[in-house]
Amino acid sequence: MQIDTVHLGLRLLDPLPGFQAHAKLAPFPSRLKELPAPDHKVASVLLLLMQKNGKTVFPLIQRNLGSEKDPHKGQIALPGGRRELTDPNLAFTALRETQEEIGIPAQEITIVGSLSPLYIPVSKNMVHPYVGWTSADSIFKTQPEEIHEVFLCGIDQLLAPDIFQARIINTSYAKELSVPGLLLGDRWVWGATGMILSELRELLTDQNG
Repeated sequence: MQIDTVHLGLRLLDPLPGFQAHAKLAPFPSRLKELPAPDHKVASVLLLLMQKNGKTVFPLIQRNLGSEKDPHKGQIALPGGRRELTDPNLAFTALRETQEEIGIPAQEITIVGSLSPLYIPVSKNMVHPYVGWTSADSIFKTQPEEIHEVFLCGIDQLLAPDIFQARIINTSYAKELSVPGLLLGDRWVWGATGMILSELRELLTDQNG
């Protein structure tokens, strides 16, 4: 499946299904209305659309397993990170972090629009997701200090009807927790990344419905 990024960009200007889409994949839906901590940080991630073999795909990363200070270590994520003082805006943060983490040059990415912001209590990050597009070749150069692996996921996979799957996991804040997630090929995606992808899925389902 190929995405019409112009159409998608226009749709992103309209009201978004943030809360209802996030709730489907939230480990604790009741925390979606939680106010950010006074010492919270601001971050951006990029859902980068690209073409491969005639289909629209996007890269996901697996964070390094050995970082003891990272509450999200080993998890599947979108490229991104916290805003730096020198970043002029949050879109720039998403572009800079994407270039640093997976090697796609910022100047070869066009920002299509933004999805709903999402607060992550466990890391005290207010995350602003952006959607981008690139025609650059998907030759990734990963940042070994932070990234264990980068891989591509197809929009076809995201829109499949049978991708919702709950699993019992242990986290830094709870044990034997039943958590909703998305099964994308052989990868299970949960938490903030699952919630962000859930919103994109709803938008694309509406477009194609």
